[in-house]
Amino acid sequence: DVRCDFDTMMAHYNIDERQGTHGLKVWAAEEFSAPDWDANIEKYLPNKQSKYSLIPEEELYKYQAYDIYYTRKGYAHFLKQMQAEDTEGCFRNIHMPAVEAFTQIELEGIPIDYQRLKTMFDEGQPRIAAAKEKLSEAAIAVGWNPSAYTVAKNLANIKKWEAANAHLAPTARAPMPNKSACPTFFNPNSHPQLSYVGYDLCGVPLFDGKKTCAKDAVDIYRHRHPFWKVLAEYKEVNDLFGTFIKGMLERVGPDHRIRPDFLLHGTKTGRISCSNPNMQNLPRGSEIKDFFIADPGCVVVNVDYKTLEVMVAAILSGDQEMQKPFIEHLDFHSETTNSVFAKDLAAMRSACDTKNVAVIHEFLERSLMMEIRHDIEKMLAQSEFNAVYDKIYGHLRFLTKFITFGIMYGRGAQSLAEGELNCSTLEASQYVDMFFAKYPTYKKWLDDQFTTAKKLGYVQNMFGFKRRWPFITADVLHEIRNQSWNTPIQGSASMICMQALCRTQSRLKKLGYGRALFTVHDSIVYSIQKEHLNVALDLIHEELVRPVVETPVQLEVDIEVGSTYKRLDKVSRTDGGEWLPKGGKERLQEIFKQTT
Repeated sequence: DVRCDFDTMMAHYNIDERQGTHGLKVWAAEEFSAPDWDANIEKYLPNKQSKYSLIPEEELYKYQAYDIYYTRKGYAHFLKQMQAEDTEGCFRNIHMPAVEAFTQIELEGIPIDYQRLKTMFDEGQPRIAAAKEKLSEAAIAVGWNPSAYTVAKNLANIKKWEAANAHLAPTARAPMPNKSACPTFFNPNSHPQLSYVGYDLCGVPLFDGKKTCAKDAVDIYRHRHPFWKVLAEYKEVNDLFGTFIKGMLERVGPDHRIRPDFLLHGTKTGRISCSNPNMQNLPRGSEIKDFFIADPGCVVVNVDYKTLEVMVAAILSGDQEMQKPFIEHLDFHSETTNSVFAKDLAAMRSACDTKNVAVIHEFLERSLMMEIRHDIEKMLAQSEFNAVYDKIYGHLRFLTKFITFGIMYGRGAQSLAEGELNCSTLEASQYVDMFFAKYPTYKKWLDDQFTTAKKLGYVQNMFGFKRRWPFITADVLHEIRNQSWNTPIQGSASMICMQALCRTQSRLKKLGYGRALFTVHDSIVYSIQKEHLNVALDLIHEELVRPVVETPVQLEVDIEVGSTYKRLDKVSRTDGGEWLPKGGKERLQEIFKQTT
C-alpha cells in the first residue's frame, strides 16, 4: 500500500535513455561525481551469498546515508532537467502510473497450470530427440558428409590465416591453425556445422552478409529450402522445451505463479522489456501459451490493438491517405497491397478470369512466389481459378506487411529483396517507390525526422519521450536515420498500450472485476471475474479505444476470451450489448466450464 510519487530511476530515464545508466550508483557518479560507497562494505561481503548483517552497523548507516543523500539530490536535479527538456509530462502521466501498475502485476504474479507444464516438460526430451534426428536426415539429404565438412573447414581456416598473416614477416605471423578433428555425427548445436549445411550445401544467399542461423534468417529461408524448414521445426521444438518450458519450471513459485521482471526503462525507444521469463518473446501460436491461466473464478481476456504502429505512423506523419483506412474502417494492408502490387494484381485478375494458365505459370516462376508455388499448382490442376487469385492476393498482402514494417524500421530495398521479398533489388525498389507514391506525406515526415535528429540531436514521440544522439558522426548516420524513423512510432505505440493498461488496472481493481496479468507488445492480457465479464469488457474496450491525442483516427482492438492464453475465442458486442463469441451464450458457457 506504499505510494511512490517520484521514482529517480524513471526520472533519469526521461533525461538519459541509455540502457544500464539508471541505477542510483551509476548516475550519482556521472551526475555528481559521487564516490563508490559500495567499496566501503565489499570487504565484509566475500561472496554474493553473504548477508548484509555481516556489515558493522556504523558502516551500514554510512551506506544508507549515501543512498538517501544522492536519492534526494537526484530528485531535485532530475526534476529541474525534465522541466527544462519538457519531458516531465511523460514521466508524470505515463511512467509513474506504470510503476504502480507493474508493481502490482509483478507482486500478484501470473497463474500457471503447473501440472500441465511439468507433464509437457517430461514429454519434451523425446520430441527434441525426434526433431534432432529429422534435422540430421535433412542435412544428409543435401550432402552432409563429416569428411568433406572437415576438409572445407580446414581450408577455410587456412585461407583466414593467410589473409591475416601473409603480409607479415615470418617471425610476426601467428601460428598456423591446427587441423580440425572430423566429427562423428551432425551436431545442430554447432554453428560451424549448421552454417556449412545451411549456406554452403543449400546454396542460399548470405543473410545480411553473414552465415547466420538466427531466428530472422530461419523465418525467411524456411520457405525457400527443405533443410531450412526442418531446421525451423527443430528450433521451435528445442526452444519450446529447452528454453521456455524448462525456464518456466525454474521460475514458478510455491503458489504456482511466475513473476516476470518488467523493465520500464529497458529500451532506448520507450518500449517495455521483460525478463525471467521474457513475456514479450513467447513463440506465436506456441503450446507454451496454454500454461498461462486466470485466477480462480476468472477467465483469460486478451485485448490486442489492431495495426497500432501503422496507425501511430499515420497520426504522427499526418498523411491523410495513410489515415483513410483507419477512419473508414478499411483494411490498411489490403489498401496498400492494391497500390504497391497494382500491376501484378491486375495481370493475375485478368489471367484468372480468362483462365490463362500460361500467364499464371509465368508469374509463378518469379522468385517471390516460391512459397506458394506448390499450392497454386494444385489449384490449377483442379481449375480453381478464383481460389488461385485469392491465394496470390493473400500472399502479396503478406509481403506488403514486410514492406510497410521494413520501411518503418529503416530497411532498404536490398535488405527486403534478400530477405522476405525474395526478389531482385530492382523489383524491391519499385515496390518501395510504389509505397511512397501512395503515402508521400509519410515519406516527407520520415525525411523530416532524420533532418531533426541531425539538427537537434534528438527526436520525440507523441508523449514527449526523447531519443538522443549527443555525438553525431558520419559512420552512425545510417543508424540514426533508422532510429529517428522508428523510435517515435514504436515508443508512442508502446506508451498508448501502457497508459491503457494503467487505466484499466486501476478501475478493474477498484471495482473488483479482475486485474491485468501482463502485456505483450501491443496487447494486454487480463484475468476477469466470470460474473463481471460483460461489464468488465465494456470498461476495457472503453479505455483502450479512448483517444490519446486529437486525431480523426480511431483506435481499434480485438477482444478474445478463453480458459488459457492459448485457447481464446474472439468476442464481439451484440446489439443487445453482450460480449459473445461466435457460438453465442452456449460457447461462452463452455469456456466458463473449461476454466474450472
